[in-house]
Amino acid sequence: MIKSISNLVATAIPAACALALFSPALAASAPSLFVVAPSGHHAPAALGNEKIISTVFHNDDSGVSIAAGTFVAIDSDVVNCPKTAGTCTIVIKVNAEMAGSAGTNQWAVCPTVDSTYADGCPWQGETPADGFWTTGYELQTMSVTPGKHTLGFQLYSATAATAGYYQVEYSVYKP
Repeated sequence: MIKSISNLVATAIPAACALALFSPALAASAPSLFVVAPSGHHAPAALGNEKIISTVFHNDDSGVSIAAGTFVAIDSDVVNCPKTAGTCTIVIKVNAEMAGSAGTNQWAVCPTVDSTYADGCPWQGETPADGFWTTGYELQTMSVTPGKHTLGFQLYSATAATAGYYQVEYSVYKP
């Protein structure tokens, strides 16, 4: 369970820092850390002393082909924020594999809440040019009003790629 935004930042920032520390030339030539998603950008919700209401886990070997430059929905589920909660914090954790055939293939994991990107689509890196799998992880939060909400995630690929095995956790917290 996440106890604070500082824990979230501690898990989300290391990859970008490692890129800058160990490969300054690559970091300078890399695109921004976020894919420009086709809808609005929302600030992450803060988690403090919130209590978990529900958690749903999914996993599958999707095998979905992703055309160059497209966002493809991989998984979704419906959760409920109770009316007594006032608002809820949604937490989406995604671990996904991607394989490509181009060494410059950037890819991203894009969590969604009600068809809106939770907080952009951070780059996960490049897929290996030899067609082997690489794994990316994304954790994002969003505040929602009471009621039913559709949570999910999409994968983005700059060049043609194949989505592989994934694990996703959808959690709902209340103050």
